[in-house]
Amino acid sequence: STKYLYAQNIAASQTGYDIQLPDIYKVVLKASDTNDDIESKYWYYNNEYVGETYSDGVIYLKAGSYLLKTDTVSNSTDTKGDWFNGYTYTDSDIRYVANVAVVNTAVQAAVTKEAAGEPRTEKTPGAKDTTYTANIGSGPYSLDDSPYAYKFIPTEAGEYSIDSYDEDIVFYDGEGKSLGNDKVKLDANTTYIIADGGNYNDYSFTITKVVESTTDDASGDAAE
Repeated sequence: STKYLYAQNIAASQTGYDIQLPDIYKVVLKASDTNDDIESKYWYYNNEYVGETYSDGVIYLKAGSYLLKTDTVSNSTDTKGDWFNGYTYTDSDIRYVANVAVVNTAVQAAVTKEAAGEPRTEKTPGAKDTTYTANIGSGPYSLDDSPYAYKFIPTEAGEYSIDSYDEDIVFYDGEGKSLGNDKVKLDANTTYIIADGGNYNDYSFTITKVVESTTDDASGDAAE
C-alpha cells in the first residue's frame, strides 16, 4: 500500500518508504531597475513563504502561476529644500513584486516594486524660521548648529554692518538673497536674517549702525 508522509523528519533508520518530490524548476528573479537590490529578500505567495533570493536571484518553484511579493522594504529618502527655507524629507516603504509563470521549465521573471503604505514626511526649519533675535548693543552672538541664524529687525532705517572674523556672515532678505555685511541699507521694522550661508563655522558677530560723522565748516570774515 502507498504511505504518505507530511512535514516529517526522515531519519536514516526509517525504511519501507518510496520518497518522491514534486517537480520544481529554477526561477531567476531579475530587478528591472539595476539600482534595486533583491539579494537576501524573502519571497511570499499568498502570504506563504516560498524562498529567499541571494546574489544570483534564484528560487525554485513548482509549475504554476505566482504573484510573488517580498516583505516591506524601506525606500531611499527624498530630500527637498535648502538651508534657508528648510528641508522636507519624505520616506516611503516599498515591496518587490514579480509575476512568475512556471511551465515545466526554468524561467526568468522581472522584479518591479510597488508602494507599501503611505509616505511619511518630516520638515526641518530653515534659517528664515529661526526664533533667535540679534540686537544692536548686545552680543556677541554665536553661530553654530543651533542656532545657525538670527533675526534682525531694525527700528530705524539706515546703514548697518556686521562685525565678525567670518566674512560669510551677512544679512539676508526674506527671500534668502544675500545683502552683504558692510554698510548695508536696511529698512525699519523689516525682518532680516543673519547667517553664514549654512556653513556652521561657529563664529560670533555683533551689529553696528553706521553713523557718518559730519564737520561743520566755520566761516567768518577775516580781520583786516
